[in-house]
This record gives sequence, C-alpha cells and structure tokens, in this order.
Amino acid sequence: MEKMERIKTYIERMDERLEGGIPKGTISLICGVVGCMKSSLAYSILYKNAVEGNLKGLYITLEQEVKGFKKQMETLGMVGESEKLAIVDHKTIDKGVRVDTRFELNLIKKVRYYVDDLLKREDYDLIVIDPLNALYSLTTVKNPRREVHHF
Repeated sequence: MEKMERIKTYIERMDERLEGGIPKGTISLICGVVGCMKSSLAYSILYKNAVEGNLKGLYITLEQEVKGFKKQMETLGMVGESEKLAIVDHKTIDKGVRVDTRFELNLIKKVRYYVDDLLKREDYDLIVIDPLNALYSLTTVKNPRREVHHF
C-alpha cells in the first residue's frame, strides 16, 4: 500500500497523532471556541512550512488587515518576511477581483475567484482561509456549505 504524503504541522505531538502531519491534498478544518488560537495555529503551520519546509503558503484573513495580523503573529515569535508566504486581507481581495460590476458577488465567490486567479500566476502548496464563519456571515447564499465546497 502506498504511503500518503503528509504536511508537517511542526508540532511534535500533533504530527505523531496525525501519523506525520496533515494529509497532502486534503481540506482541513481547524475549529474551536473564540480565542483558542485557531488563527495562530493555522498561520504557524504555514509559517513553519515556508521557513523550514520550503513550501509556499497563502494566508487569507477576512477579519483583520494584513498589518495588524502580522503584528499579532510577531508577538508569537513568527517574525520576518518570507518569499514563500503571502498574506492577503479582504481589502486586497476586493481590489483584486476583476469582474463585471453588473454581477453581485458574495464573499465566497470573491474569495474563490481571487484564489483561482492567483493560482494561475503562482503555485501555492498550502492555503488558509480564516475565519470560515466570516464567509458565512458576510454572504447571503441559500446553501453556504455547497458554495464553500466548490473551492
């Protein structure tokens, strides 16, 4: 049987429990109560993989601006820029989505179009969209689960 490739979390016990890390090519959901550091965990995985694992990561923050988010991560020791790690916020997405203004786009579609367009120009090994509930709360759709699934 072929062994599945894994993406390390760089958290020793977590990687042990996950049999080496997160299965490559999968979608993973980090969930928990407000303030339990879900964003920090997700960014840490991208940061460590960019700095130590040589993987390219994209972090999309829908609630914070890039500057504030970077400051927050610096307080946790994740300091410095990396060519392998990009951070974008909702303002960047609004500016970057080039579509006919006659069509109203919900946030889920905007993020999807932005990521699709970006992936045509650059390859990313890991992508984080944070927080998922922002996609739902800032979007009026009949079936949000179906919309998100189309990523």
